[in-house]
Formats: sequence, C-alpha cells, structure tokens
Amino acid sequence: MSFLELHDIRKAYTLNHQENVILKGINLNFERGEFISILGESGGGKSTLMNIIGGLDHHYDGDVLLDGQSLRSMNVRQMDRYRRETIGFIFQNFNLVSYLTVLDNVMLSLKMTKTSHAQQVQQAQDLLKRVGLEQQTHQYPNELSGGQKQRVAIARALASDPDIIIADEPTGALDSENTQEVMDILYSIAAEGKLVITVTHSQEVADYGTRIVHLDDGQIHDELVIGAPFDVVDKQPTRYRTLGFRQMFRMSMQHMRRMWLRYLLIIFGSSIGISSIVVMLGLGSGIQNYMNHQITSQVNPTAVQVSKKTGKVSTAARKKATSAAAYKAAVNQEQVTAAKNAEVTTANVKQLAAIKHVKSAKLGYYTSTQASYKKNNRDGQSPDG
Repeated sequence: MSFLELHDIRKAYTLNHQENVILKGINLNFERGEFISILGESGGGKSTLMNIIGGLDHHYDGDVLLDGQSLRSMNVRQMDRYRRETIGFIFQNFNLVSYLTVLDNVMLSLKMTKTSHAQQVQQAQDLLKRVGLEQQTHQYPNELSGGQKQRVAIARALASDPDIIIADEPTGALDSENTQEVMDILYSIAAEGKLVITVTHSQEVADYGTRIVHLDDGQIHDELVIGAPFDVVDKQPTRYRTLGFRQMFRMSMQHMRRMWLRYLLIIFGSSIGISSIVVMLGLGSGIQNYMNHQITSQVNPTAVQVSKKTGKVSTAARKKATSAAAYKAAVNQEQVTAAKNAEVTTANVKQLAAIKHVKSAKLGYYTSTQASYKKNNRDGQSPDG
C-alpha cells in the first residue's frame, strides 16, 4: 500500500449546458521521499489534480487514499486536520498576507500549534534562515523580490511540518537564478523524507524530480523514473489547536496598524458620502414641507368659505333713466341693493355653527370695489366657516 493513492480520478465542469472533461481517469501512487514533477501544458488539468489531492476540491469521481484511508470517508473536522497537518501549499502567486511581516507570515500556521510563542518565533526564524531570508524577517511582502516572496511561501508551507508539499508552478514568475534556488530548496525538502509534488510546464524544472509524470489533456501519457525515493525521517508529532480569539484579535490589530491610513481615508470618504445624503434628504424634506405649507395655506380643505345667494335686483330704474347721470346712479343703487341682500347676518352664522362636524363659524370681511358701496357700506360682511 502506497502512502498516497489516486484511483480513477475524474473531473468535469458543466458550462452553458456543455460538459468539459478535465481529468479522465487518473491513477497514481506516491511514496514519502519522492520528488514528483507533474509536467504538462496549461489547461491540462494539473492544478485541478493538485486541488483534489490538497482537499480543496471535493466534487470529483474516483477516490484519494492517504495511508489507506479514503478522503471521502473524512468528516469536515478531519478534512480540516488533513489540510492543516498533512498538506503544505506553495502557490505561484505566493498568497502572502500583505499586512504581516515575513516572520508573521511564516508564523501563521505555527499559531495553531500548542508550542509557546518563543518556540514559534524560533522555529519561524530557523525556517527563514534555511531559505536564506534571516535578514528580511521584519520586512513586508511588498518590499521583497519575486524570488524572496516564493521562499517565504516555502517557509510558511514547511512551518506546520506537513508530510506532503504541493507546489503549483512555484517558478512560473521567477527568473532562472531564483528558479534554481527555489528548486534546490524543494529538493532538500524531499531529501528529508517528505513527498514533494511540483506542477510545472517547464522540462528544466521537471528534471529536478525523482519521477516525472507527463499529464496532458486530462490523461497521463507516460511516467519517467529518474531516481529512487529518499529515506523517510521520523518526526515528532505536533500538537495542534484551533486559532483562538486572542490570536485573531492580535492579527486584526496588526492589520489595523498596517492599513490605518487606508481605513482613515475610507472612514473620511464614507462620512462625506453619508453627510451628503443626510443633507440632501433634509433639503428635500424641507422643500417638500414648504410646498405643502404653501399649498395648504392657499387651499385649506378644512376651511370653507360660504356666501349668501341672492335673487335678481330690479333694473327698472336703469331702464327708465333719461340721462347718463341718472343711469349711473341707477347702476350704483343696484349694486348697493345686491350687496345688502348678500350680507350674512349673525343669525346665519349661528345656523352654520349648528351644522354637524362644523367646529366654528366666523364672519369674514371684504371691501367692495365700488366707491359708492364703500361710502354707504364700509362694513359689508361675508362669512368664513
């Protein structure tokens, strides 16, 4: 029984109702101490296969066995333990935490162990010394070159002392000098008895392995054994724990200290935006209230103006007039008579006040435009109810 076994691994994606087959029945066995190079062109399924081995992808057909135990039989907690204790990932784009120093990046997985903080720091420093970065412990990722970032990623992957190291295109973004340094480090890791699986499209990088597996179009075309596996070295088991609240809070504070200016600008910009919204809402509400007040003051539906209906005034005097002065006097007298007939009395007001739902009735006053009526009836009245 091999340390790691892949049995008929198949993987397909469905896009726009069309099935795209990525892996077409992969069967492989791996042993501790091997340096496996999986060689193939982009899109051949190499990274997908590594995600399945690393426990990142559960949607596949077939089975993956670790020391005879199927990954499919593991529950969520056991899979977390598998990824934390057995697998160490090295990514092409490094995936370093930008607000943490080089030392803190390496200590990420160590914080989930039960070793003391001093031991964690010492172990992280030893790993950085091994990859040649003992002078960069307090620098941040954006202050490092591509080769240095990849070496930090290797040190971080080794921190939890995993049995399997998966390196997905570890030299894809590096020059030839840094590529040789990174591959020498990976070779030394395999020499310690760990299983190192490297994904690459470069034949030069693949030649570092003890076995080359050519994967293309989702199928294994051939395998080439270059050397024998290295001897397995016994190791002391590491005791792990979940990341506690104190560690998470401390990491959050580190992020705040590193990114305080960005957060300050975000808060400032957000406050301006919120203040602008409040001002605009207040302005709109004020304008709306003002318009409602103006409309209500002009046409108040709770106040009704009542006028008195009168009959026709006799125009006989106007018709009998024989001169302009007599005609004008007759017209003026008609208007005075009409105004007197339209006058609302106090009795009328009491009648209106007695109507159901009428709260009050008051007399309203107006001034006639006729000079003669002003003279003869300056206190002409009409009611407002």
